[in-house]
Amino acid sequence: MQTGAATIPVEADWRDIRTSLEVHRAHSLKAASTRLRITESTVSRRVTSLERHLGLILFERTPNGMAATVAGLNFFDQVINAENYIEKGIEAAQLSQSSPEGYVRITAVPIIANHMLMGEAPSLMTEFPKLELDIVGAPAELSLLRRETDIALRLARPNTEADTLTRKLGSLQYGIFTKREALSSDFKHDHLPWLTYNDEMAKLPQARWILEYSKTYGEPISPLRCYDAEGLLGAILTGYGKTLLPVKVASKFPELVEIKSDKAFLEREIWLIAHPNLVQTRRMRVVINWLSTVFSNGPRS
Repeated sequence: MQTGAATIPVEADWRDIRTSLEVHRAHSLKAASTRLRITESTVSRRVTSLERHLGLILFERTPNGMAATVAGLNFFDQVINAENYIEKGIEAAQLSQSSPEGYVRITAVPIIANHMLMGEAPSLMTEFPKLELDIVGAPAELSLLRRETDIALRLARPNTEADTLTRKLGSLQYGIFTKREALSSDFKHDHLPWLTYNDEMAKLPQARWILEYSKTYGEPISPLRCYDAEGLLGAILTGYGKTLLPVKVASKFPELVEIKSDKAFLEREIWLIAHPNLVQTRRMRVVINWLSTVFSNGPRS
């Protein structure tokens, strides 16, 4: 008895699958249409087409957007694996090309994404013009295994998503900063209130450091609180208060001045995680090498 190849009783279009996968990642027809650069009606039509071919309901509409059904979750978990292998196949076919190309999405906390990565990215794009780099400032930790992002930068060693590549890039040094004009003529700063994080983020190492410092030296903490370091940076740029910021970020603003202290400053490790299948592609290797350069530790400035 001969055994032939398995027959799949559907003729689903890969465009329908790819589009539906983006809806699953974004939980939104509109967001998927923006990402894929097609109309929302086209997205909806392709999702409907795929469901018809499969004979399955992949999504249900909820107040929070498009949620995958149980059948949808099982389907997309496998499709993501297939997508990774397809991308590796395409990449292998392009090895003869002189320049890596394709899309890479990086997520990091907003202050790093906006003031470190965006400032350094133009040189990378100039060197590799066929790359498409999507830098997202997102405080939430997005999933690599579900391809919500390709590379994630985190300020602590990751203890989740064990099937991902994990690499330490370096350390982020912190210092006390304020706007130069906020200092008194004798350069004392103890009158300046500390800007810190709200209660939701009070467990952050930065928030604990500020609280300990203010208690040790009897310095006031401002009633104005922020959710993230991006907000703290915006506040001190107005000339109000002082706060703890990454030195590499604050040094990009000439109007800010670092306040010296006898207390040991905070350092936080920078960790990169990426999907293990994708790191074999040329575009990912180029981007990871670039990130290693961006976060390489040099002398404190």
